[in-house]
Amino acid sequence: MSQKKAPAAHAPSAQPVRIPSARRGALLDVGFSISIAVTVATLVLFSIYFAWDFEKESLLTHALGIFYLVLLAADATGCMTMVVFDFTTHMRQARQVARATMVALLATVVVGLMVQGVNLVNLVFLFQFVCLIAFQTTTDASIARNRTFTAPWHVSSDPARTDYIPLNFFNLFWVFFIASVLGLIVEEVYFALVFDAYPDRAGLLWGPFSPIYGFGAVLMTVALNRYWNRNIFLIFGVSGAIGAAFEFAVSWFMETAFGIIAWDYSGTFLNIQGRTNFAFFCAWGFLGLMWVKVFLPSVLRLVDAIPIRWRIALTSIFAVFMIADGLMTLITVDCWYEREAGHAPVTTIEQFCAERFDDNFMAHRFASMDLDPSRAQRVEDPRA
Repeated sequence: MSQKKAPAAHAPSAQPVRIPSARRGALLDVGFSISIAVTVATLVLFSIYFAWDFEKESLLTHALGIFYLVLLAADATGCMTMVVFDFTTHMRQARQVARATMVALLATVVVGLMVQGVNLVNLVFLFQFVCLIAFQTTTDASIARNRTFTAPWHVSSDPARTDYIPLNFFNLFWVFFIASVLGLIVEEVYFALVFDAYPDRAGLLWGPFSPIYGFGAVLMTVALNRYWNRNIFLIFGVSGAIGAAFEFAVSWFMETAFGIIAWDYSGTFLNIQGRTNFAFFCAWGFLGLMWVKVFLPSVLRLVDAIPIRWRIALTSIFAVFMIADGLMTLITVDCWYEREAGHAPVTTIEQFCAERFDDNFMAHRFASMDLDPSRAQRVEDPRA
């Protein structure tokens, strides 16, 4: 019996956690309390705003608006649960709720952009992201090490081990960060070799990042974390399905939120509304296979090169920068959208963007984007 119980002590499900100090716990409670108040206020105001002009909107806008309200409620509930939990006795449950709340918050931002565009609420969501990141990094004891194999096809000597890497915020953030840079390099090289062209393929306002590859790498890492040593055809199929579905979702989001078409595969073999096709299903499958079998071990060794005492600070700083970069990208694209829709800059932010990030700058920075406001689906301002 003792031989059977020994491996279970090393099971990946028993990931170590760290209890924050009383001072940090109190600060986190204050941050989540503020998040609850502002999210509930947003929920109430948007309910009034949405009902005001409900009859004039399309069925799609109705569905998105209702989904947005549900996500706001889920976000507020998650923050409320974080305040109620006693971290000394329910830390593991709190970390699970924090991960679920972060997913709900991401979905809230995405759907909110589609129904309202960019507004002051996005700054509130940024504050909530900072609170969740602070909680995840300060309570993650496994941030000090990566229990990874030398190569993903090696078999563990621990029979209880099934996961390839700990799916903590530290690992997933750096997977996103590095894959965003590598993905951009791959795309630039592809256009240079195939089309003899050198367009700016960056997806964010600042820096050499293409977030679609970063999010794709995170999704594949999470999905394949327990299947990394399975049949290569299974990995290829799962990666292709995830990549194609994600590509479709991103294309639909950009068109619905901002009227942007960044790629169009209409007329190609097995295309779906021109947003993805069979060829790119295969491309995503191959990239996912190469990612899990070849690149992920090297990426994790690079991540492990970060000194342990600097890991929390560097991860938090770079995460806040990436969130700020993403938010500024959304703000400048939204102002670009408003100008293309014929609305003169009115607010200070709109005037700032019109001066520093005018139409020529945006067209050059996001050369692959075709923006047409008539394609967007937003809740119209009932006061207009």
